Amino acid sequence: DLLLLSSLESLNVSDNHLATLYLEVAFMPKLTEILREDNDWRSPHMSIINLPTPDMLDYMKEVHAAHASGVLKLNNRRMQAVTPDITLAENLRVLDLSRNLIDQLPNDISALQILEELYLRENRLTTLPWELGGLHLLTWLDPGRNKMGE
Repeated sequence: DLLLLSSLESLNVSDNHLATLYLEVAFMPKLTEILREDNDWRSPHMSIINLPTPDMLDYMKEVHAAHASGVLKLNNRRMQAVTPDITLAENLRVLDLSRNLIDQLPNDISALQILEELYLRENRLTTLPWELGGLHLLTWLDPGRNKMGE
């Protein structure tokens, strides 16, 4: 178990055909560098994988904490996509993706069945998926200042 390596400062997982970098890696107390080139990343999304290591680890900690708190604030992160680890957090009540570079929401956003508030302000969205209609507890939706209708 990598998490037991409490003194690890640098982790090189380059060129391993990995698809997932598990959120728990972000909780290695001294880890400051992850070399991660030449893999087949699906989660987190490449826009997160390509961030500097401290920013990527911060993102991963936020997503991990949201699984317990039900609140995920990822505004101002330069995110280009909603990653699968977000839609797997089925207990989310509040999701703030404002002020990013997101141009499309995944259809599986509908998996967030208890979502009450969704902030999408200032992204690059041109449409919203029909699947949002399945979020019956949604009371607040803010897709303002996107590219809809252009």
